[in-house]
Amino acid sequence: YCANYRLDIAPALKKVLNGMSENAKLDYWMMVGDLFYDQFGPSTSSFYQGLTLKAMTKLSAVTMGNHDYWIAGSPGSVMPDDSLGYGHMQWFAMDALSAKADVSQPFDFSGNPDAGNIADKSNFFWYNMIGNIAFIGFSNAYSWGDQYNFFQEACAWVGDTNAPLVVLLGHWNVDGMGCPASDDTPDVFNSIKSIPGCTNLGSKLKYIMGHTHCNQITEKNTGFMLGGMGMAGCGDFGIPILDTRNGRARLL
Repeated sequence: YCANYRLDIAPALKKVLNGMSENAKLDYWMMVGDLFYDQFGPSTSSFYQGLTLKAMTKLSAVTMGNHDYWIAGSPGSVMPDDSLGYGHMQWFAMDALSAKADVSQPFDFSGNPDAGNIADKSNFFWYNMIGNIAFIGFSNAYSWGDQYNFFQEACAWVGDTNAPLVVLLGHWNVDGMGCPASDDTPDVFNSIKSIPGCTNLGSKLKYIMGHTHCNQITEKNTGFMLGGMGMAGCGDFGIPILDTRNGRARLL
């Protein structure tokens, strides 16, 4: 999958995560979907086996991408062994809304994978405060209407935190390939600004997405595409760092 054959991507990522963790320069790390393009698990487990204990114990979070549900990238090309999110929600377990009713049952298995149903949306919707940043993570594979109550809850929480920076994390930058119309990350960003708690955030509200394999500023000081891991497309490779020290936010 890697267009930039000069780079051995996995070892480079592990070296950076391990090195920054060892030197106490890493507080947390996140991935915004298409997590290793791994239908059966070997690439994922191999990557994590290469991380040190310090790196693995750092806070981490993910959002789901289209290839995490359907390895070929869309519901129209579903395969019998596709995860449909069920495997991913367990490996990359988030502090998600699926656990809210009963913390002893953290996942919602109500969907029927044999019928091609993707895992319930609650398994992939989460919001947390990490340091001075309020994060809202969601999956674009579900419609705005289906997740509206979740966004209401998250924005109400945001309003209570008085966080200096709020970051919305999705995956899709455009609809299609499993993302319903008007549910791509820029559209959701614009939609949540009408929900109480998120209405008066102004420049404090940002969004980050992936999907297209580029590292780009898509909306000045507001929207960022962080999908460049050496794959075909832009061929970009980079590990962006969000620095919120000293009363300012910088994406490096």
